[in-house]
Amino acid sequence: MHETIFKQQPYLIEAGHYYSSWGPTVMTEMGLQIATQIPPTFGDLPGIMQFIDDIHGSKVLGEKEREYSPVENPNYAVNPDITFLESAAGDYAPFILEAVLRDPDNPEGKPVLSKKLRAKENGSGIHMSDFHLANSDGVPSCVLLDAGLTFWKAVHNEAKGCVNVLPYWYEAEQQQLHELTTRAFSVMVDDYPQLADFQLITVLFDEDGNYWVMQPSGKKSKVAWEEFTSTLY
Repeated sequence: MHETIFKQQPYLIEAGHYYSSWGPTVMTEMGLQIATQIPPTFGDLPGIMQFIDDIHGSKVLGEKEREYSPVENPNYAVNPDITFLESAAGDYAPFILEAVLRDPDNPEGKPVLSKKLRAKENGSGIHMSDFHLANSDGVPSCVLLDAGLTFWKAVHNEAKGCVNVLPYWYEAEQQQLHELTTRAFSVMVDDYPQLADFQLITVLFDEDGNYWVMQPSGKKSKVAWEEFTSTLY
């Protein structure tokens, strides 16, 4: 049943996200606990990656993040194989930005998005659909950094797919990530053939430890997502 989701190995599970300015919380612990429950769905063990936001200070933390106090000695269900800092994602975000901004008259004749789907620049920065990718100073948004990280997973880590395990309040941002990477990867595949088969899945969870697969908006195979969801229960 799960073959409809992942066709090849290896893949990465990203879990245990936290802000370095705040520290790990019970939601960090829960994310890594859920990560240990996902591998049997696929058979072969994946690599587990912990993502740490070392860019945003505690003053900009969201309301939901502030509900959970830092845990002094976190009890992780698994030790991550990889630790990735958000600041490092900035090295890969420009690849995504170039792809979604690429002009039809580019001298190399590379594939481009349609005018409707391309990102737009204006006085306030760079936008795509109803979300922004960078401000007027060129500082990348969180979703653009996430897309850069996803590009790294596929090309530099040679993963065939990844599962992002996050608290449910990240759903809107993850929807944007799916939309952005789908568009960007579609015109990057000539330069990076491995992007053609790369698959991104988001698993959301709540405070009680319930978790489910996020259904991305847009044209996706509902059958495949329903089948995958059924393997989690």
